[in-house]
Amino acid sequence: MFDPVRTLAIGIDLVHIPSFADQVNAPGTTFVERTFSARELRQVRARIVSEQDSLAPHLAARWAGKEAVVKAWSSALLGHPPVLSVDDFDWRSIEILNDRWGRPYVQLGSSLNDSVLSSLVEAHVIDSDTAQLRWPLSLTHEVDYASAQVLLVSDR
Repeated sequence: MFDPVRTLAIGIDLVHIPSFADQVNAPGTTFVERTFSARELRQVRARIVSEQDSLAPHLAARWAGKEAVVKAWSSALLGHPPVLSVDDFDWRSIEILNDRWGRPYVQLGSSLNDSVLSSLVEAHVIDSDTAQLRWPLSLTHEVDYASAQVLLVSDR
């Protein structure tokens, strides 16, 4: 039987891969280590080895996914102040991972997940902090662009 869900918001992001690659490959940059978790980096590196591909398109798609998650969360809180500032935000707390069949999914760190839930309850977007949130995600990259689209949904 189908469990009803409520769509709370949508997020989308587009990344120019050559510009992203310049940022990733800049001498002395710590962008990758500050932005992606060890699990994300392991999965991407395993994939590029098996596909003989480059790092930038796969990381760009994951970066787009992280941005799309933040945009969906922000959209769900329309009319309410932001919960976290960009300076306080740990991008590694949003992981864009793949299941064993290669399908992408969103995994939030427990602290961030708690912040998302409590902010949605306080804004009266969801009824209780016992609601289960899901983030259906689609990633793509082709030539010069990577894109991600995510829904923020609540299981009723």
